[in-house]
Amino acid sequence: MLEITISESEKLLLERAGFQNVISFCLLSSYGNIKNLLNQEYKAVDNITIAIDEQINKLKTSDSQKVRIWYSSLDNESVCNLYFLISWFYEKKIEISICDVMDLNHFSLGSYNENEVPALVSKTIYLTLDEMKEYNKKWNLLVNENSDLRIIEKNTIISVPFTYLDTEILKILSKYEKIKYWSLIGECMKERVCGFYADIFFSARVNTLIEQNVIEICEIKNEKNLIGEIKETKYIRIKK
Repeated sequence: MLEITISESEKLLLERAGFQNVISFCLLSSYGNIKNLLNQEYKAVDNITIAIDEQINKLKTSDSQKVRIWYSSLDNESVCNLYFLISWFYEKKIEISICDVMDLNHFSLGSYNENEVPALVSKTIYLTLDEMKEYNKKWNLLVNENSDLRIIEKNTIISVPFTYLDTEILKILSKYEKIKYWSLIGECMKERVCGFYADIFFSARVNTLIEQNVIEICEIKNEKNLIGEIKETKYIRIKK
């Protein structure tokens, strides 16, 4: 069986837990343009760039007739990744199973330790052809809508514009006269705003809002970070 995670760190976690034939796969498909995704050379969000061909080759070089996709139903990127992968394998008539790792104490596979991972196998669900067909239909709908973002709302993925996320970020920022750039990003991650977990999605939007003069950098200081290094620190606020 081919085991698929969304990140290299989760791939290594499965391997430490004794799983074999593991790959990581991600196309940043919750953010930005997904029309003709396989014809795009790269997919980028903020400072992260993914080579599409490199990711797809991981799937093409596998000869496994069974796959298990590890995901979290709380995370936009994880669910979009799931939809894409099911659509990909559905068209190739490969047996698909999925494992939702989310529970009250965990929001991603990476939040488990390696000793806890084997027990998660009991959460594996094998998809019927009809279920695969439904996932495939949902992915194709998202592709056709091709909105700015794809987020989880009421346990389903919907297409929304960037302003949907921007509004929520600005609500948090509005609580402060000024705040450190990365403190704002940290708050957005802590609150899991709009179902996004990774910092890149928030920093990409904050950077855009700065470019649009909605947010301004109001102060720059050289300050000690958490490990005592002197680093340039940006303070931001809603532009007055």
